[in-house]
Amino acid sequence: MLSVFLLYYYKFGSFPRIETRFVLPILPYWMMLSGPVLQLLKPTRILAIFLAVICCYNGICGFYVGKRFVEDPRMAAIEWVKQNISPGSSIESTRYSPDWNDIPGINIQLKKIPHQITVRNKIFESQLHGNRWVWPILNRDIQRSEKAKKWFDESNVRQRRSDYIAINSLFYNRFFTEAGQNYYPAIHEYFKKLLAEELWGYKIVFDAQSQPAPQWIYPRYIDSLENRMTILRSSPETGFLLPGTFDK
Repeated sequence: MLSVFLLYYYKFGSFPRIETRFVLPILPYWMMLSGPVLQLLKPTRILAIFLAVICCYNGICGFYVGKRFVEDPRMAAIEWVKQNISPGSSIESTRYSPDWNDIPGINIQLKKIPHQITVRNKIFESQLHGNRWVWPILNRDIQRSEKAKKWFDESNVRQRRSDYIAINSLFYNRFFTEAGQNYYPAIHEYFKKLLAEELWGYKIVFDAQSQPAPQWIYPRYIDSLENRMTILRSSPETGFLLPGTFDK
């Protein structure tokens, strides 16, 4: 049984980044190995209490995992959109926001904000420019990102005249890092102005953020869970008219 681990570690343990899915297949072998070990241990009250504490801790942690997903601000945003946005309204939405029209009871005109813009492409460009193996594919992604940048120009914002804008921190936080501000200053200003309610009259109408997890639970960090969800609505002063809300 132990020889399996040597081979498995040789194949997967050399990776600089070990994903959870690479480790899970080996767990059944650990469980089978626990049998002979438990046979050697004499059943005692201390052992029973120790195992009971572990099981209780795991159960509580499992409860908190479910609780954190249920309390994801995007879940609250879905209910808010159902109750407050009229059918047919237009909304611009970043990646990591809900897919609004896939949700029963919501029927709006969805415009997806380009998500192809990444800081790592700029970092790769500085390191791999001209590399004959990587550059053709990397350059294609860079050109696509350059085209997507135009979406965030204030003139294009005015031209689109969307009723709502929905943004999620899992997307826009990349533009608030030092590298993000240096590489994409215009996009940084776009989200900064949005959150400050300084962009073409858009005002925040929904804003919710994940609550911090207790220090003692595991896992403390769950991919793509801790986020801030914000929805902004255009104001009548801008000339953006919401269906059934403002009069000309």
